Amino acid sequence: MAQREGLALYHAYAFATIRQCGANFELAATYLRWLEEHGEAGLTEAAAEFENISSSCKALILKTARAVNSKRAVDFAPMLDAMAASWDTGMAALAARYLH
Repeated sequence: MAQREGLALYHAYAFATIRQCGANFELAATYLRWLEEHGEAGLTEAAAEFENISSSCKALILKTARAVNSKRAVDFAPMLDAMAASWDTGMAALAARYLH
């Protein structure tokens, strides 16, 4: 749909979805790092994985904007698979830390 409607609709979509997702994972990573700085050990891996997701969201915004602008199909599966793997790894690290 965004490809038909153009960049104006895309920017509204991206802000409401991809940017918010990236911002939330950046906030989560920042909080985990803050907790570590204040004595809560074992959060480095989860923070790093959540930072990966945040960075991937930034790249996804740009890649999607190029796809919308060029009106060409793009395979987002590798990027989304990497984000899913980061989610799994980050959440597994948190579960291992807190759900003994």
